[in-house]
Amino acid sequence: MKCCTGIFLEQSSTDAILDLNGDVVREKFTYIDQSFKATIQFLKDELNIHKLVILPYASMLIPLVKFFYAETPMGSAYTKLQKEKILKWFWRTSFYRRYSNAIDAKIPDDIREMSLLKSDENAEVFNFKSNIDVKNFFIKNKFSPTNINTKTFICMLSSEDPKSFISGSKISVSAKIHTSVKTEYHHIHPRKHLERLGVKDGDINCLANFCFLTKADNLKIRDKAPEEYKLLITSGLNEVLEKAVCPADTLDTDYKTFLKNRNTLLIQKAESLYK
Repeated sequence: MKCCTGIFLEQSSTDAILDLNGDVVREKFTYIDQSFKATIQFLKDELNIHKLVILPYASMLIPLVKFFYAETPMGSAYTKLQKEKILKWFWRTSFYRRYSNAIDAKIPDDIREMSLLKSDENAEVFNFKSNIDVKNFFIKNKFSPTNINTKTFICMLSSEDPKSFISGSKISVSAKIHTSVKTEYHHIHPRKHLERLGVKDGDINCLANFCFLTKADNLKIRDKAPEEYKLLITSGLNEVLEKAVCPADTLDTDYKTFLKNRNTLLIQKAESLYK
């Protein structure tokens, strides 16, 4: 319903739902449904996001649905420039944790700017600022799938079209039926291996030590040291590491060096997305 208030009232608060005209919503339902489908398709095509649960904020749908709302049978298309600006908004909203507070003011602002962008691809939009500590983002934040920062990290890795470490098979974050190809998150330097080396739990679980891989590959790796499970990779290692935003020497260096080098790459990637 909040998406409907965004479309028709350019508001997003719970109170605004009471101001919706039910007859209008019913009359325009086909177009509303069409805008939802276009939004979901955009997330799949441009960000490789196939599960709404990994969106940093579910309320990010509200401005997006507003952009894609159109009272035409063919829906609303977008230009290359519009796409670039929407993606910039997505990453700024995520990394800046924009919707963690004052959302009843921020979301309507974004709705209005989406409308402006839709009517003029050259519009100056989404120039909000924030003081993000990106240098420590991937080191100090610990991996937790329900956490905003972790979801942002997952979305960033997903957008790179990742491949699983051992098999090199394409990773899909969409639901899988067969358990052997279920997507999982994996410590690049396995937990048990690091515990044997005396590494603290907090350092083990930082974002910079995680990647995607299939359940089958995870079972093969288990608690092996990186230099051990590297022997299981028969081809395509460089591409796998590149797609995971990992340095080429990921499986050959000590943990401290690995974290420093990967953090550098992750920072560069993040800044390229939101700056």
